[in-house]
Amino acid sequence: MNYIKELDRIIACKRKNPTSCSRRFYQLTKLLDSVQPIARELHQFTFDLLIKSHMVSVDFPEMMAEIISVQVPKILSGKVKPIYFHTQ
Repeated sequence: MNYIKELDRIIACKRKNPTSCSRRFYQLTKLLDSVQPIARELHQFTFDLLIKSHMVSVDFPEMMAEIISVQVPKILSGKVKPIYFHTQ
């Protein structure tokens, strides 16, 4: 079962019986928090790859290039903050 389906199932369960699903919800949100540093490294890798591709004249599809060149620098500069469910 993938993460989103499991989270959706837990949220639906929480609506019916809030106490029974709290532990699983906590585990899933902790997992999501732990992925944030990996995502940051992936953003950096993607941005570096885009920069290198311009040096060797490799073109990314337009939509990907726009996302990488506009959104990733915002993330890397700290203008966009990751969402944490638990205090770090």
